[in-house]
Amino acid sequence: MEHDRFLDLLFARSRRANVTMVLIALNALVFVVSAGMSGNLMQISSPVLLTLGANHAPLVMQGEVWRLLAAMFLHGGLLHIGFNMFALYQAGQIVERLFGARAFLLLYLAAGLAGNVASMWWNPQAVSVGASGAVFGVYGALLAYVRAQPGSMPISVFNQIRSSTLAFIGYSLFAGFALPGIDNGAHVGGLVAGLALGYGLAQPLDSARSLHLGSPRALIALLLVAVASGWMWHRVPLGQPGARLVRAPSDGGFGRAVEQMTGEEGKLVARTDGLLDNLRRRKIDAAQAADDLRREVVPRWQVQVDAMSQLHLPDGLMEQRRQQLVRYAELRRDAMIALADAIQKNDKSRMEAANAFQQEADRLIDEMRAD
Repeated sequence: MEHDRFLDLLFARSRRANVTMVLIALNALVFVVSAGMSGNLMQISSPVLLTLGANHAPLVMQGEVWRLLAAMFLHGGLLHIGFNMFALYQAGQIVERLFGARAFLLLYLAAGLAGNVASMWWNPQAVSVGASGAVFGVYGALLAYVRAQPGSMPISVFNQIRSSTLAFIGYSLFAGFALPGIDNGAHVGGLVAGLALGYGLAQPLDSARSLHLGSPRALIALLLVAVASGWMWHRVPLGQPGARLVRAPSDGGFGRAVEQMTGEEGKLVARTDGLLDNLRRRKIDAAQAADDLRREVVPRWQVQVDAMSQLHLPDGLMEQRRQQLVRYAELRRDAMIALADAIQKNDKSRMEAANAFQQEADRLIDEMRAD
């Protein structure tokens, strides 16, 4: 196919890549809001991201499924959104025209959702944000198209697209494995979903119209992505405390208290992990990390102790569970106190105490699950 003929057919599908530009605008708008709430363009704080809908397995598994979608429009900082939106702008314009606007939006959202489910399965403790899974899905669909419909474009364009797409995917995955804080679970999940949907939705460019979304090929591709996502969903490890607490029996005020503790624990785990990560990267010093633990984390565990202690339940299994959860929250609080002391004083014995408190808390939860 000649180059001019290829461009004519491509732009005949759609003169403008409207969906791509709307997605970029939405991501930018959400970033402005999150940066304003955080007061920092370069690094959005974890509490702000969690408030706005960051993907975090303990919260999603207790029913906040909306986070799987919301997290696709959140980003951790200016460089994060800049890289993702540049990649989306580069690939989105051609992929939207190759597949059509509706199919492009479908594969973008489906790949993003699949990527976020894969992220939970890959690392259930992580607080994950970003359009990376969806963007990888776009590149996966582009790679699938050039493999499935090589005759729809000139050989020079075919080689250029294939090379640049493979280079982007390879570099991004390498960076994800080599550098901390990059969610390769979302990358791989989105990429695989994009490949499947790309093969399922690909249609020769000289066809009168893009493939109908209700066609057998499209439905099979969607089914494969849904089945794979469901498989990962049901295998998200329930070992993290937040997810385990959901399975405690609930009734009336006790049920609400358990749900509150579950949600709060997910946020506290994320905040603690963020502080320790900043300490490792030397973004904060030991004194600040210890102070933040004492000011932000320890008091919130005490709130959970008080809330669960104030419940009055009749004797029985729920009362036993309530007492166990009071003890669990006390152990988590004491572990954070010991951790703060260990960090500030570089005290090995206090670090051992923190680990001992945490291990006892884990054993207590395991006993509750076994009952």
